[in-house]
Amino acid sequence: MLAQNGYEVSETTVLRITQYLADKGLVTNKIINNTAIGIKRMVTCITPMGVDVLEGTVQVDGIMLGD
Repeated sequence: MLAQNGYEVSETTVLRITQYLADKGLVTNKIINNTAIGIKRMVTCITPMGVDVLEGTVQVDGIMLGD
C-alpha cells in the first residue's frame, strides 16, 4: 500500500518505525498467521493516544507531525 501511494520504504524500515511507535504507546502491532494458506502479516492499529497525538491534543517526545 505504501508503494502504491509513492512511498518507497523497505520492510525493515516499516518494522522499525512501527515498533518505535508501539514503544511510545501510539500503535499496537499484532502478528496474524494462517498456516493453512501460508501467510503471516503484521497488522498495526492506532491507539487512542495515537489519535490524540494526530489531533494535536497530546504531545509525545520524539514525535513531530508535519503539515
